[in-house]
Amino acid sequence: MLSYLFKKAHQAGFMNLKTILPFSLAVALFLLAGFSAIKMNGIIAVFAGSLAFAQDITASEELEEKHIQESMERLTTTPVFFILGLMLPWQEWFSLGWKAIAIPILILLFRRIPGILLLMPFLPKLKNKIYSSLLVGWFGPIGVASLYYAISMTEKSGMEDAWVIPSLIVFASTVVHGLTSIPFEKLYYNKGSRANELENEDRNLD
Repeated sequence: MLSYLFKKAHQAGFMNLKTILPFSLAVALFLLAGFSAIKMNGIIAVFAGSLAFAQDITASEELEEKHIQESMERLTTTPVFFILGLMLPWQEWFSLGWKAIAIPILILLFRRIPGILLLMPFLPKLKNKIYSSLLVGWFGPIGVASLYYAISMTEKSGMEDAWVIPSLIVFASTVVHGLTSIPFEKLYYNKGSRANELENEDRNLD
């Protein structure tokens, strides 16, 4: 219903980029607060709402939707990670010893990559593309939602480890994926360009 009203208002010229952003933010807050009030998972509600919202977005509106996503990240993700930096339990991490290094490494390596490799034959865009599959498996940052669940679990269970371990993993994911994003992107681009050149050469020979 909301996506229908959004689309009609946009087509009538009542909305521009400045009004689209507050509308999207208001919908997200409405879903989050509403479902939390009735003791249901607000994060899943926002996800489901955005999925339904996206089904009614036309191709011309998709570009504006991308601008919304970038603006939303600036409004939400950046402050959250700033606050995270203030809350990091350094002493608790140091007390873990070698586990503080082993846990993030194992999580980052085995959380997505094995599953993607197993599913590779069944995914048309990744079939027989080992490098692309490894890249898709590697870039799965652990972020805001994990922090939300970690804080919620800590409050409900009273277990300090419910905050210490997830915050360590989010910190490691932020640093590692942030540092590898540009080098891996350039490497993938160069490899893709080289593959296209070889494919064109083969076509010319044929």
